[in-house]
Amino acid sequence: MNKRIIALVGLVIAAGGSFGAFLAVKNKNDKKVEEQNEAIADNMLFNINYSDISDITIECADGTYKAKLDKEANEWLLEEASDGDNFKLNQETMKSICTYISSLSADTSYGEATEENKASYGLADPYKLTVSDGSKDYTIYIGSASPTNDYFYAMAEGKNKIYAIPYRAGDYLLTDKNEIIANDLIPYKDFEIKEIAVKKNGELTYSITYDPQTGLWSLPDKYSMLTVKQSEATSTMSIITRADADQMLEKGLTDLSKYGFDDPDAEVTIKGLDGTECNFLVSRKGFNSEKYAYVLYTDTNQVLMITRSSVAFIDDTITDYVLNKTQGADLYTITDFSFTCGDTKDSFEVDMQEKKCSHDGEEIDLSNAELSGSFEALFNSVNYIMSDEIDIDAKPDKADAVFSAEFTDDDGSKSSVMLVPTKTENRGYVFKDGKYIGVIADYDLDDIISKYKNFCNLAGIEAK
Repeated sequence: MNKRIIALVGLVIAAGGSFGAFLAVKNKNDKKVEEQNEAIADNMLFNINYSDISDITIECADGTYKAKLDKEANEWLLEEASDGDNFKLNQETMKSICTYISSLSADTSYGEATEENKASYGLADPYKLTVSDGSKDYTIYIGSASPTNDYFYAMAEGKNKIYAIPYRAGDYLLTDKNEIIANDLIPYKDFEIKEIAVKKNGELTYSITYDPQTGLWSLPDKYSMLTVKQSEATSTMSIITRADADQMLEKGLTDLSKYGFDDPDAEVTIKGLDGTECNFLVSRKGFNSEKYAYVLYTDTNQVLMITRSSVAFIDDTITDYVLNKTQGADLYTITDFSFTCGDTKDSFEVDMQEKKCSHDGEEIDLSNAELSGSFEALFNSVNYIMSDEIDIDAKPDKADAVFSAEFTDDDGSKSSVMLVPTKTENRGYVFKDGKYIGVIADYDLDDIISKYKNFCNLAGIEAK
């Protein structure tokens, strides 16, 4: 046979052999990819639209709890509890369940779910979680954690295998009664509170009330002469509504001494605008009391542990909610002011817009920084009184005043501040516009006279 023909035939045979080997390898790889895709699909336990989940049923050692989503309020509500209990749900726990089950994949599987394998992986009597999107139920069974805490062993309804799901996902899906109970300190949000009241040793230390019509906080009628520090009241409300428990402890406590509730640090009543109220005791005795406090709800005897800072409001007093600065007037809107300090009396006409004042008909230019600063220091010393004590029962007589100042605003209205001495040296009852306002302040008449004389000296006028 011609050598060229023989060579050509050899090449064809070789090529055919190579192609056959290629097809064999390709088929093997295709099968491997197919098997991998099948494993991935098999390991995809659930693929649910998160927003479609409307029902959750938890079957744990504590009992069975059914929850339903109120879509209008976007709030999970307890629909049924096998133990007959009724409580608000922890919204974050319920949302986490929806998040982690909606697209849950296993990392691997451990074969058929035989009775023997179930027992080995803690799935003989497992935790059961079912969610529903309204048309279909999706159920997962969770058993033990892996020895290294990398996985939880689980089964999915409709799949006869045991899977290893990521530990984080299993930890969020595996829950109990304490974790689904709302851990908010109170069941109210911002501006849903009507009243906050705190008692110590059976005595009311303070109460503040919110009026949704005016948006203002007020004190009881007996303190009506005091001005409420609105920012402080709102801040306390925000702290309380955002406070939540670090740990839910036992419910139905009978031995009050166990956590110090036989001698509590405070009794708290929070009333809601909806007519409901939340009552609880606070104890800062026992475990890690420097960091934590215990709270006992008096209606259920449920105990929770919370950070001390979350209940620091129990140490407040009326003084914390009252403005401690009494102001006579605004320097930039008055036309004149006068003051009496001991035996010293004087007055000034003022025009701060033009940066000038006058004294006994003599005009004083206040454009000079040093002179202007000295004048403002004098004005502030007679205009502001800083109080630090409340005494609404006192009956001081303004005729006994050791200091007073009167101001005329540019609209012609008058205002004044006054100090009447208490029995304690350099302490005075504070008057505003001729009325005692229920607070006491320190005073230093020598300091006022010093600022007055300093300004007179710089302005070149005679002090009286």
